[in-house]
Amino acid sequence: PDPALHDRKKWRFGYMPHVVAAVMALANTEQGRDLRGSDAVLDYVYTTMRFIDPVSGTDVSLKEAMESKKLSTRFTNFAAEGKSSLRSVQDFSVNFAPLLGKPYSGVKLAELLSSWTEDGSIDRSAIEAVRFFYQLPKIDLKDKYFVLLGASSEMGALEHLLEYGANVLAVARPDGRKPKWERMISCAQRSAGTLHCPTLNGKHGADLLTQTPAIATWICETIPKDKDVFICSYAYMDGANFVRISAAMDAVLRFVLKERKDKVYPVYLDTPTHPHIVPEPCREKSMRYYNTASPLQKLLQAGKILKKNHLALVEFGDQQDENEKLLLSDALLPFQGPNYAIAKLIQRIRALRSYLDGRKVSITVSPPAATYSVLHAGQAAAASKQMHNFKPNQFYLVETVKPLLFIFMMYDIYAPESKATPPDETKTRRRAFFKAVIQNSWHGGVWSSAYHLSSTGAVAYGYHLVSKYSFSAAMSAGALFALWFLARRRG
Repeated sequence: PDPALHDRKKWRFGYMPHVVAAVMALANTEQGRDLRGSDAVLDYVYTTMRFIDPVSGTDVSLKEAMESKKLSTRFTNFAAEGKSSLRSVQDFSVNFAPLLGKPYSGVKLAELLSSWTEDGSIDRSAIEAVRFFYQLPKIDLKDKYFVLLGASSEMGALEHLLEYGANVLAVARPDGRKPKWERMISCAQRSAGTLHCPTLNGKHGADLLTQTPAIATWICETIPKDKDVFICSYAYMDGANFVRISAAMDAVLRFVLKERKDKVYPVYLDTPTHPHIVPEPCREKSMRYYNTASPLQKLLQAGKILKKNHLALVEFGDQQDENEKLLLSDALLPFQGPNYAIAKLIQRIRALRSYLDGRKVSITVSPPAATYSVLHAGQAAAASKQMHNFKPNQFYLVETVKPLLFIFMMYDIYAPESKATPPDETKTRRRAFFKAVIQNSWHGGVWSSAYHLSSTGAVAYGYHLVSKYSFSAAMSAGALFALWFLARRRG
C-alpha cells in the first residue's frame, strides 16, 4: 500500500484509490489468484479483528473466539408461530407513490420498471425478475430458513418472508430506547411463518458485536441439518462499528458454512456508492444526460463544480469477452468515509468467494432510500431529496424499495436462469459473479448520471438551501405584505 495510508491525516481521503484498485484487482486477475486474493482478505479480517468477551473479559482474535468450544453465553430459542394462510403472489404489490395510493403489481409493475430502465435507474434484467415472480403459482417458504443478521433493518425482508411461510431466525439487539421485539413477534403471529428469537434470561435479542460465537452456535442448534439456509447480512452501524459488524456477520457465515457445508447461501444488499463493474448501457445513458444537461449544470460543469461521470473499460484478464463490454463505475463518496467502503468491500469479497466456490449468492444493489440511517444525517438527507434534479438520479421511499428487493430475492432463489447460481464451468465464474451483481441492480441512476455523485451531492444540497430560503423569504414577504395591507385598511 501507499505509505501515505499510514498517515492518519491522509487516510480519511487517501483510501479511495486503493478501494478502487482492490475491486479492479478482483476483476482483472488470473484464475486461481481470485481465490487466493479473496481468502487473503477474509482471513486477514478474521485473524486481525479482536473479540472481547463481555462476560469473561478475555481478549482474543475473532478467529480464536469463533473456534473456541467454550461459550460464556448460550441462547435458548423462542419460537413465535403464525397460523395464517400463505399470501397470494397476485396480491403482492409495490407502492411507488404511497401517499397517492398507487400500488403496482404484475404487468403494471413491469411497465413501471421498463420506464425506469429507459431512464437509466435500474438494470433491464429487473423487468424479467418481476415477470417471473408474478408467473409463480405460489410461494411457499415453509421448508426454508432465513437468518436475518440485523432483523430490524428497514430494508430487510422480515415481514414478506413471514407472509410466505418462512422460518426466520431474527438476530437483533435486545430492546433499548426503540422497542422492536414485540412488533416482530406480533408480525410473526399474524403471518404464515415462524419467527425464531435468541433468548437469554427471558429477554429476546442478541448483540452481533459482543455475542458473535453464541449467535453462530444458536443458529446451528436451531436449524435442522437438511434444510436450505439463507444468511442475510443486513446489519448496519455508523462509523467504525460498520466494519466491526460486517466482520461479525462474516464470522457467523463462516461458522455456519463450516458446520453445514452444503445448502448455505449468502444474501447481501449492496450499495451503488462503491466501485462497481457496470454494463455498457450505463455509459451510453450517461453521455446522453451529459449532452442534454441544463444551462445551469453546464455552467457549474465549466466551473469544475460538477464533475463528469467517467466509466472506464475493465479488462477481465483470462475471462475477457470481446462481445460484451463491462465498465468501472467509481461512485465512492468521500463523506461516507473509509469505514463504509471497507465494510462493503468485505461483504462483496465474501460474496465473490462463495460464488467462486460454486455456491448460490443473492446480491442486489439497492438504491438510495429514505431510511433512518440516511435521514438522521441532516445534510445527506437534504441533498438526497434534491437528486432528482440530476437525471436519472432518484431517491425512493422504503415502501417502494422493500417489496421490490423481496421480488429480486425470490427470483434468485427460484429462477433457474438467475445469475445468482454460478455456472458449472469454474473458469467463467469470476466474470459471471460481476454480472450477477449487475443483475437486477437498482442503482437509482448513480451509474448512468452525467456527473459523479460526489459533485452532484454538494450541488443538490445547494439546491436544498435555495429552495428552503427562497420559500422562507417568500413567506416573510407575504406576511409583511399582509400586515401592510391590513394597516392600510385600518388607516
